[in-house]
Amino acid sequence: MEAQGTIGSLIKRRVKATTTCLAFFPQQTTTTNEPSRGGEPGFVLRLTCHVTVYISAGNGRKVEWVYPCGAGGAGAEASCLAVPDGVRDALRGMPRSIRALQDLSLSDGEWESIVPEDVVPDLADPQARARHGAAEVDLAVVQHIRYNAARVLMTGCKKIGDDGVAEEGGVDVECSICFDALLRGEAVELPGCAHAFHRRCISRWFRRNPTCPLCRGDVVNHLDPELQKQIAEFTDAR
Repeated sequence: MEAQGTIGSLIKRRVKATTTCLAFFPQQTTTTNEPSRGGEPGFVLRLTCHVTVYISAGNGRKVEWVYPCGAGGAGAEASCLAVPDGVRDALRGMPRSIRALQDLSLSDGEWESIVPEDVVPDLADPQARARHGAAEVDLAVVQHIRYNAARVLMTGCKKIGDDGVAEEGGVDVECSICFDALLRGEAVELPGCAHAFHRRCISRWFRRNPTCPLCRGDVVNHLDPELQKQIAEFTDAR
């Protein structure tokens, strides 16, 4: 089970889910044995998730977060019908109530990709359900986020016109990173402070710092909200 997604064509995400365990238990070990449709006792299903997130910003830094099973509301429980569709519907709804998965900001397609379809036949098997009243599915969910920090930050910069030399108060200005003349066709303005630099110079700077080299203004604060979220998560975890 795997899905891939792209945020604004700049941040690529990949989500993969693997069933690591399926265990059946006696009916009396559960606490939510609610009747299902038709008056028959519902088969209680519990889903637990072990979630791991890997983030790579394309600048040599990598971050790993792990949400262990059972921590922070990492489990969900529901009753389901003794038919494949009943089991499948339960497995589709349960992940959305798990906090660790909610934090991944999954798309609809990604939610579907983590449904553990491989266990549906076993859970819907009449003989297995006749002997047991509950089952637990342990799911390992891994999300990979990959992006180039400099490219993301450059989306917040404004290109200066193609003609002539950038001027400030009638005086030709230079790039404060390389100290060469700041030709308009090669220059960009940073959001917020409007300080200008060569595109190539500020791009190299952004590989290490998300701020303006002159005033230290944070460029992240002026990005698209979704891009802000992703790059801020990486910056906070360094």
